[in-house]
Amino acid sequence: PAARESTSSLPILLTGDTGTGKTYLLLKLDELLFTSGVYQEGGSRTTWVLSAAFGRAEVESKLQTLNARLDSSRTQTFLLDELTSSPAQEALSRFLCRREIRDGVPSKCSFPSDSLLLATCNPDPKLHDVFDLTPEMKLSSIPTDLPPEEGNIAFIRTLLENPKRGPGLSGDDLEVACSLVLIGKRCAESATPRIGTVSLRDAVRCAVIAKGLGKGWARHGKSFFDELGDPPGGWVVRSETLRQVALACHICFGMRVLPRQSFYDEAKKGTDLDIKSLVVQAQDLLAAHGLVIQPWIEKTPALKDNLLAGIVAIASRIPLLCLGDDGTSKTLALGLLLRQMQGKFSQTPLLQGLPYAQVWLALAQVFHLQLSENTSARHIEDLKETIRDWETNPKLAVPCVFMEEMSMALRGSGALRALHDLLDLHQTRSSESRIETKGTGSNNFAFLATSNFRSNSRELPVGRALGNRFLVLAHEQLDPTSLVKLAVNVGLADIPDSVTESCKREVMNTLSPRISDLCHHRIDTGMSAQPTFLVPNWISIRSLLYYTKTVALALSQPKPLPVELAEARAFAAHLQLIAAEQTQQLWRHLGKALGWSEDPGKPDAASYPAAYNNPREINTLRRLLDDRAARVRQANDKGRDRAKSDKTAEPTKFICPMTLHAVCDQSEP
Repeated sequence: PAARESTSSLPILLTGDTGTGKTYLLLKLDELLFTSGVYQEGGSRTTWVLSAAFGRAEVESKLQTLNARLDSSRTQTFLLDELTSSPAQEALSRFLCRREIRDGVPSKCSFPSDSLLLATCNPDPKLHDVFDLTPEMKLSSIPTDLPPEEGNIAFIRTLLENPKRGPGLSGDDLEVACSLVLIGKRCAESATPRIGTVSLRDAVRCAVIAKGLGKGWARHGKSFFDELGDPPGGWVVRSETLRQVALACHICFGMRVLPRQSFYDEAKKGTDLDIKSLVVQAQDLLAAHGLVIQPWIEKTPALKDNLLAGIVAIASRIPLLCLGDDGTSKTLALGLLLRQMQGKFSQTPLLQGLPYAQVWLALAQVFHLQLSENTSARHIEDLKETIRDWETNPKLAVPCVFMEEMSMALRGSGALRALHDLLDLHQTRSSESRIETKGTGSNNFAFLATSNFRSNSRELPVGRALGNRFLVLAHEQLDPTSLVKLAVNVGLADIPDSVTESCKREVMNTLSPRISDLCHHRIDTGMSAQPTFLVPNWISIRSLLYYTKTVALALSQPKPLPVELAEARAFAAHLQLIAAEQTQQLWRHLGKALGWSEDPGKPDAASYPAAYNNPREINTLRRLLDDRAARVRQANDKGRDRAKSDKTAEPTKFICPMTLHAVCDQSEP
């Protein structure tokens, strides 16, 4: 259809999911039309990668500048990529469908009628967090679909055979690797929930990462597995080339499959490769020898997951998105990795030889951005200009973008849409540069991102069009038994070394049943049945770990606190902003835990028992409550200001009852 459309003055607008080859097809069409003689040589192509920063004024200004520079004797090609990421849909529609430059001005662009107007977009606002096409552009659009299975097999085989873009396999290893990639692709496509859209771009990434894990990983010709060393008993996958493909399949497909065991089972059934054991071996060696991890950091499976995915993403410079609940060590692991990337001054051989730059002595220059409801497209645009300046003026430090809480950016604010432009900077490079990574979405900078995501969710928190530009690591939720073990270990790790072993055992025996009670009854793990008594509605894993640390420290003191008071102090210290009803539930629970009497008419009223009259602890608890009260007041003020400026209804009010504060001021219990 695109070839037939190219003979008319209508635009060629391809719509479809990320990774379906829209941009590649239009660039190849442009190349073939000029090299085959259909169009005269000497023409030019102008490419715009649009974003939320392109408003109507910006689009019309660029069109006027472009029109003034046109050479009417030459055929011109204009490619507008990511059309629906811009809010200026009316202005773009006038340009594409009627070739008008400005609204209300009859003059049109002066380029020849045989010039090509090409565009791509993601079509569905509900799935992709993009702006909707105008009716006029919808009539001109051509939908793109994924190729048939036969084409997939031939394409994947070609990638794996190619020594320049892939691992260069042949014989039996090629057959096994081809089957493994197809299994990974099918598992990711059929998984429930389906996290993003799987396409042949993921197969291209898989081949490129598999090659990168080989002998070219380090500057001295060692592979990724050489740098890790040999695990006890040897690698479960004996062939190193198959090891590279198996780990690459886990990175590109297996990490996004929930439950992940289904991918491992299918891979074992179809290829007889134990990918789960291979991944565990690589993660254990990486955590033990690849980085310096302080002893107080618990080496949880989630932490190891993040570290392995992060180091491969940085080496390949393919964007990584880590999805998971609070407490899955996303920020901890990625921050730890970035801080230790110090070029030849890194503390481990693996990081010293990490190929994350064109110069081996490079350091990582981290650009850390915490997204919030106040993040705008302009913030992302400023970051893009900084990165672009860094690329045009080479420095010894390599830019690494670390973006936290992507889902916190408000839908419609433009911040997430502007990320399309940042992540597509690789399309502005010349066609000869980094030909081996074409089609992977890799850039000259590293990009790591985190976002909260619950495994029972049905959609990506950042939209499919943006999410499909990333390698995606989706964390599985911990079962209550694993959660108890994790929490108790974290609590014990914070106890000072001076504490005796008998004291530690006593703390563990006290903690275990209480943490078990929380994990089995008060933690919302995404199950359909809601717990009946909560503190407040649900406790995040992060809050649970903070709570455990606080209780463990209080119980391990030379003069330990009563466990009820330690619990109350821990809850108060990590109380988050909650609405009135949940706040009252929390304070009722604290009153019971401390043995306070309750007044049915005033559930927050309490009298402090004389047995626990410890002024120092009372003052500590009062300071914690004062801090929470100040935050609540700030939240209320901010909500009222926003409601006033937006002319919306009165926002939900937050309260923080100061009953305990008042009790602390009483001279008598």
